[in-house]
Formats: sequence, structure tokens, C-alpha cells
Amino acid sequence: MTEASGKVETYPAELGTIDRDALMRCIEDLEQCTRACGNCGDICTSEVKDQYPGLCVDLPEVCTTTKRILTGEAGRNVDVSRAMLEACAAMCRATADECELTAAEREHCRRCAEASRRCERSCRELAASLG
Repeated sequence: MTEASGKVETYPAELGTIDRDALMRCIEDLEQCTRACGNCGDICTSEVKDQYPGLCVDLPEVCTTTKRILTGEAGRNVDVSRAMLEACAAMCRATADECELTAAEREHCRRCAEASRRCERSCRELAASLG
């Protein structure tokens, strides 16, 4: 069990009609995406000195913020949670699209694209499940 998933299990607030399994799956995918894309961003940054390395540099921050919203007090606000999930899903999609362009030649981009696609699906599924 991840730290964030453990927090959801013991979270004292009423989570209402939220699907706890979908929530935990989303949190786990957010954590995995943060790691894979953080690694990709670090490698891409070191490879391209004078140009923007790609969205994979920024996606980990979006995933981390989304996770914090979902596991914190703001997560009880359905509108805030849904908006964050939709924004994160959009960023995941754009990052995956970008990293897939070089995934055949770069293993770190392949892993980032795969993690981004999983995270996008989880965010969209959880957002759709919110009342």
C-alpha cells in the first residue's frame, strides 16, 4: 500500500459517494506517473541543453498537486476534485502524445507515455464517477 492510499483508507472525512477503489487506483497511477515522467523529464533536460525538454518536465507537479487535492481537505469538494482531475487528464494526454513521438528510440519516453496514458484513464474514470 502506498502512503497516499493508506491516507485514503484512514481519512476521517466522509467521502460520500466516491468510489474508494477508483480513488486509490487514481492515486497510485498519479504516483507512478510522477515517478516515470520525473525520470523522463530529468533525462530529457540533460539531453537538450538550449530548448524546452517537453511536458514531461511539468507533469509530475500537476500529478503531485492532483494527489494532494484528492487526499486533503479540498478533496471533499466535488467541483474542485473534478476540475483538478480533468486538468491532470488533459496534461497526461498531451504529455503522452509528445513522448510517444520518441518512445521507439527512448525507453524513458516510452515509460513516461505509458504511465501518462494510465494516469489519464484513471483521472477521467474518477472524475466521471463523482456525483
